[in-house]
Amino acid sequence: MKIIFIILCLFLIACNNYRTNPFDAENIIISDFPRNDTIKGEKLNLEILGVNVLYVVDTFLIGFKASGIDHFFEIYSLPNFQYLGKYISAGRGSNELITLQYKNQFQIKENEITMWVADGAVNKCVLFNLSKSLKQGQAVFDTIVHTPYFDCYTYQNDSIFHLFKFDKTNFKCAQYNSIQ
Repeated sequence: MKIIFIILCLFLIACNNYRTNPFDAENIIISDFPRNDTIKGEKLNLEILGVNVLYVVDTFLIGFKASGIDHFFEIYSLPNFQYLGKYISAGRGSNELITLQYKNQFQIKENEITMWVADGAVNKCVLFNLSKSLKQGQAVFDTIVHTPYFDCYTYQNDSIFHLFKFDKTNFKCAQYNSIQ
């Protein structure tokens, strides 16, 4: 009886109409688009050595240097690319970070631009105030949050939501609000 049941199941599976190969689909060729844009590149004469990533934050171009040698950020104004300075040096001082990770999370609140950055070496997240830093000529951190673990973070306004592995199968989410 089991053999008949197995043969019947195999027969039903073999007789389905589902495609087993995703490449068996009909080819669709798109030859006309409603709009064509032409992109023209322009060479920028910026003297940023060791830059890993360029970010645009509001009206600023930020060159990020992961090594931290001679500061992590070099900042230029847009659209004229005027050099505004270097910010956040590598170190253990009050306005320094050992490492810097930036996930392109910034906010503009009351005409001030702030950016959440993290230092994974010491499990610390800071709210870097770009506007105040440009005015004072040095890095200004509005908020400093020390966390027990450095896993997965997301930033929402003045809060940090920290997702970390609690045990083998469970995760925990902690919220930190503007802790100095």
